[in-house]
Amino acid sequence: MKTRFIQIATLLAVLMGLPAVLHAALSISDADIQDGKYIYDLTFADMTTTSPSTGQFFEDVWSWSNIALSTEDNWKYVRAIDTSANFIYKFDFSDTNFRIEKVDIAGTGRLFGDTTGNIVGTVSIYYSLTGNDDDWTLITSSDNKGFTGSTTNRGYNTAASITLTELAETFWYKVVFDVEKGTASTRYQWNRINSTDNPFTVTFDVAAVPEPATVALLSGLSVLLVALCLGRRLR
Repeated sequence: MKTRFIQIATLLAVLMGLPAVLHAALSISDADIQDGKYIYDLTFADMTTTSPSTGQFFEDVWSWSNIALSTEDNWKYVRAIDTSANFIYKFDFSDTNFRIEKVDIAGTGRLFGDTTGNIVGTVSIYYSLTGNDDDWTLITSSDNKGFTGSTTNRGYNTAASITLTELAETFWYKVVFDVEKGTASTRYQWNRINSTDNPFTVTFDVAAVPEPATVALLSGLSVLLVALCLGRRLR
């Protein structure tokens, strides 16, 4: 069923001129939350794939456009395949009895060009609590450039700790590539990882919230208590 939905969504996107492919949000349940935390990571093994457009990354992300997985020597990474590319994760806790208090994000990447060193561009990372177009907060952005070689590769770390002012049930994470050209030699990468290197990891600190039945029971008891108090006053 999920595969059929993706095929239909992809066809509609093509017909409407929309390059993005949509998925459902990550499925999170109460069983996934341990000691008040939910942890998501994208490891080297998760990025093992026989195709540049399949694998755990593509199963987990909510949407993507002009994105591919690549392998170079022992490295695996997500890269842009055109001058403009992006992907979005959606973490949805609405089906759990928990809400988000704090989010810690860790990841790695590299920004460099081909052997001539003439590729330029920017990789920007954002988060949102709504996913609305006008509601994204910049986490980090880099426009370093270089070319392949041990002394000229440029890298960045996407580390952030975000404490929310109020509990939230969804969290969106977006990476945007804006590069000069989209060829096979483009090396604007995200989550470049080699075996046990630190993968992309998002750690959610969550707070338990009452189940709807509990809320209804408490509301009913409150109404009953008020009625009893008023009844006593009228005697």
